[in-house]
Amino acid sequence: MFKGLHWKLTFFCTLVTGIILVAMSCVCLSIAEKSIYQSGTAEYEAAINAISSYIEAQTTISQQWLAQMESNGKYVIRIYDNGREFLYNRTHDTDTSGKVIDYARQTTAELYKENNLAAEADSRLTQKVSAAISLKDYGSYSITELIFPRDHGNLNVLIMYPQEPVVHRVHQQRWLFAGVDVIAIVLLGIFAWFFTRHLIRPIEESRRRQTEFIAAASHELRSPLTVILSGMTALKSAPPDKADSFIRTIENEGHRMAGLIDDMLALARADNQSWSLNTCLCDADTLLLEAYEKFEPLARGKHIELRIELPTDPLPQVDCDPDRISQVLSVLIDNALSYVPEGGRIYLRAVNDGSRLLLLVIDNGPGIPEDEKKKIFERFYRMDKAHKDKQHFGLGLCIAREIINLHHGRLTVEDTTAHIPEEQHGAAFIISLPAYIK
Repeated sequence: MFKGLHWKLTFFCTLVTGIILVAMSCVCLSIAEKSIYQSGTAEYEAAINAISSYIEAQTTISQQWLAQMESNGKYVIRIYDNGREFLYNRTHDTDTSGKVIDYARQTTAELYKENNLAAEADSRLTQKVSAAISLKDYGSYSITELIFPRDHGNLNVLIMYPQEPVVHRVHQQRWLFAGVDVIAIVLLGIFAWFFTRHLIRPIEESRRRQTEFIAAASHELRSPLTVILSGMTALKSAPPDKADSFIRTIENEGHRMAGLIDDMLALARADNQSWSLNTCLCDADTLLLEAYEKFEPLARGKHIELRIELPTDPLPQVDCDPDRISQVLSVLIDNALSYVPEGGRIYLRAVNDGSRLLLLVIDNGPGIPEDEKKKIFERFYRMDKAHKDKQHFGLGLCIAREIINLHHGRLTVEDTTAHIPEEQHGAAFIISLPAYIK
């Protein structure tokens, strides 16, 4: 499912960004082409003005000047004195250029007639007509014919500006834009592939965890349910003196199932962000003392020493929900009591760390391997030694971390030796909460 979603997202992202890129490229290309044509037109107009000024100022026209004007191949200039071609024209015309020039002269002649300029040819003013022609086999040209009145008649100057170089530049630019767009779309596709993969990975991981959660929850619920159903079946045929034993077993498993369901509902509320807190300013030493008094009898019954260590200096208050923090301390102490063997020790500490208050639950039990320190906060995760305890479902630490996260704090685990060097092994759970500073 996720593989198909990955391909679809990659295609969609590439398509959308590609369309936007192509649209922007077309706009930029249109502006660039317009600039090229405008630049060519402006250059052509400047050349016409320069030629016109030169001819008006000169009494003779040198072939060197004509050759220089045509040397860059941008313009074709032909001069006619009272209809007679200059010798320069005949020496430079080819069959192809001759046909184009003939067509151009025919076009300008028709324009003169249409504009009724023939009657003004005898005036002392320079006459000018311009047009654009296109011949199928010879290309497109911008043409201008100038008529200069002379004492002995008229001097006609035909100026032709081939459009092929401009069109060639436009086509080059189009291919350049197309190539850049193709490369950009390929790069966008590669980026979209990795980017969408990065986006899908948390969803895929969430789906995997959800599947594991459902499987683990089903397994955990099946165990007490199986015991209850078996007890009910046995209770039907059990003698009266053994009925109480089956009833107690059914009741214990019912309470166990209810506890598991409560934990699952708590996690569901945390996932939906519907877990409310009733916060107030609390004293950290009070929270630890209450936890100590609650678990000290149980620890003594298991022959485990429960110690509480508070600093001599006053501790800052914390803005928290005391019931939830007590719940977290209960989870940590209860886990420690499950792991620490007889004769072991559990330490409760409070430390002022400047802007944060630290509550520590430290034990000298078997400890937690380095590769499992992150896994223990996952749902339904239990270390092998804890599987024998039916009262632990592997949800306590996960719920504890969710509660601390709601308080904008952190719940971490370290080795005991980092806090109590004389202890060789064990685990230290650290609750870090923002301290209330007046």
